[in-house]
Amino acid sequence: MQQKMTTKKIKLITKESFVDVVDYLVNVKDLSYPDINKKFGNKKGFYNNIRNVYKGAVNSPSLSIMQSITKGIETLIKQYPEVEQKIKYVYVIPPKRWSYCWDKYGCTEGEFKEFIKDIKISFEGCMNYVKRYNSISAEPRYETLVAFSAYIKYRQTLIGDMIKYYDKVTVDHNPSGRKLRTKERLTRQFWLQQNRSSK
Repeated sequence: MQQKMTTKKIKLITKESFVDVVDYLVNVKDLSYPDINKKFGNKKGFYNNIRNVYKGAVNSPSLSIMQSITKGIETLIKQYPEVEQKIKYVYVIPPKRWSYCWDKYGCTEGEFKEFIKDIKISFEGCMNYVKRYNSISAEPRYETLVAFSAYIKYRQTLIGDMIKYYDKVTVDHNPSGRKLRTKERLTRQFWLQQNRSSK
C-alpha cells in the first residue's frame, strides 16, 4: 500500500478574491476601511493593512496579515453571505515545514530556480526558509508562500507519477495468452482435485 504524501497546510484567501470582496463592500455596501476592519474583528489599526492590500500598495503581504484577513473574511461571511461566491482559497505549506518537504520530495535548487524564474520572488529568500528557518525572524510573503507550495505540489505529483511506473501490474491484452492461462489454471485445478480425491 502506498503511503499518502501529505503535510498540514494553511488556508489563505487569494489576494485577488480579497480585492473583489473589499471592492464589493466599499462600492456596493458603502463601508469604509475601519468599518470593514470592525466587521473582521481585527485590531484598531489593522484597517491600514486592508487598505494597502486592496489598493495594491503592498504587492505581497506577509503570512500573518493574510491569515488575519482570511479569518476576518470567514467572520464577514456570516453578515454578508453574498460575498461567499467571490471567495477563493489557496492552501500553502507552513514555513517551518519547508525544509522537511524539500528533503521529502527530493527538491533541487536548479529545478526550483527554473520553476520560479517568471515569478517576482527571491530565490535566496526561499532557500533561507528551507535551510535556516529558525534563524529568520521575518515571515515569508504571500507570493513566496504560493510559489513554494506550488513547487512542492509539482514535486509531489511528479513523484506520484513515478511511483505508478515502478508498480509492476500485469496487463493482459492478448486474448490467446489469456486463453492459455485459463487452460493452465483449469488443468491445475483438475489435477489438484484428482490428487485430493485419490487420497
